[in-house]
Amino acid sequence: MIRSHIRQVPPFIDLKYEEFLHILHQPGHMTDQWYGVAEQDLKTFMVLKEGELIAAAQVSFPLSSGEEQQNTSDKEQQNTKENTAELLWIVGDSKFMDELKAFYRHLNQIVLENGCQSIHISRNPFGAGWAGIPDCWPHLLEVVQSVCSYEVDLWECYWSDGPLNRRALPIGYNVELTNNLQALQLHFELILDDHTIGEIDVWTPSTIASSLTEIGYAAMEWIEVSEEHRGQGIGHAMLSCMYDRCLELGLKRFILWTDTPEMKSLAIKSGFREGPVFHWITTQIEGSIHLTAEVQND
Repeated sequence: MIRSHIRQVPPFIDLKYEEFLHILHQPGHMTDQWYGVAEQDLKTFMVLKEGELIAAAQVSFPLSSGEEQQNTSDKEQQNTKENTAELLWIVGDSKFMDELKAFYRHLNQIVLENGCQSIHISRNPFGAGWAGIPDCWPHLLEVVQSVCSYEVDLWECYWSDGPLNRRALPIGYNVELTNNLQALQLHFELILDDHTIGEIDVWTPSTIASSLTEIGYAAMEWIEVSEEHRGQGIGHAMLSCMYDRCLELGLKRFILWTDTPEMKSLAIKSGFREGPVFHWITTQIEGSIHLTAEVQND
């Protein structure tokens, strides 16, 4: 069921079975290297109907740090983290919408019973570093948006599996690369007269995500050009240089996420194709929730 969902999202990979098992037991295989290891209490939940799996999800519950906070701001941030559970992934059979909605209500109740007031849809460990629920999974969007109140951020996805439309850098500009592949990151800076006027952050998958590493996949979540240098094609040229350097490292397929018109325009000009819109949803849990589903906790 997980594999069939992942096939619908760029770069449309087909997870190997052993890869699936490794990721299931190590869902932080990418984010731990990107952001640092965080202690978590992981639980996997499944719904069976007449012996058939119709839904499943994995939730990460926060563990209290047990440390004194240095100031009010730090304490508030820590309390927010400790009050929020992370929904790492959720899948379900669209033929059983009533059961799926009951399942999600049950998950919210479990989160509440574990001392959390909200549940945030985090980065899907089976995916390519994206977070939230894509609109190519409309049944899951309907399920998540059917319970309590929620907040949502929309991020558009663009992807490329071939050569980009190139643009040369003007004379005097230079792109410098900081290679930190041990932390699954490449950082590109656009330099003019010894000043940084643009940046691109590229993230690569962990070795556990073998389907992604084998196809040479990478993700872009940050492209920035100083305001006074915009509108001149500089971002497009910087992206072309980034692409050439990534090719030298064996990276040739890319996904770009954005919520800004400027990056959308840059993606299209560079030859990226439009993908799904991702809904980054945080559900606010208020009071008890009526339950109508039996959930098996693994």
